[in-house]
Amino acid sequence: MTIKVRITTYKGALVVDTESPEEGDGFLPNTKGRLGCLLFKTKGRLGISEEAVALLRTVRVGRDAIGDLMWFGDAKHGLTFGWIGEPRYILWPDACCGDRDYRVWERQYVPIPNDVPEAVRAAFDAPTPGQTNAKLYDWVMGG
Repeated sequence: MTIKVRITTYKGALVVDTESPEEGDGFLPNTKGRLGCLLFKTKGRLGISEEAVALLRTVRVGRDAIGDLMWFGDAKHGLTFGWIGEPRYILWPDACCGDRDYRVWERQYVPIPNDVPEAVRAAFDAPTPGQTNAKLYDWVMGG
């Protein structure tokens, strides 16, 4: 199985990076009126760095069926990971809320190195906040 979504961290932010973000292969992007993205059957398809797992564990659990981050199971799709946002996205764990069933599911993801995309590093390391925001926006939007 190929990793479809990778989650790493840089300077306290979660970096979500999706390979080939088109619909299909168990992935639904935020198109067709959807608020966010879903990755079905996470085992073997969701890669998370050890550093990102630690941050994911700090996300507070909400009371609603959806949240900024979601990780839930059902009989049809198995475990599903989702987030409100683009296929490439930056999330701040202390500003996020998980869905009411949110938790980190052990052994349901592939441990990966914390290899943050160079464009994200460059954006966070930009000399001014305006440049950081512009560069992050370009990366998120596929630039």
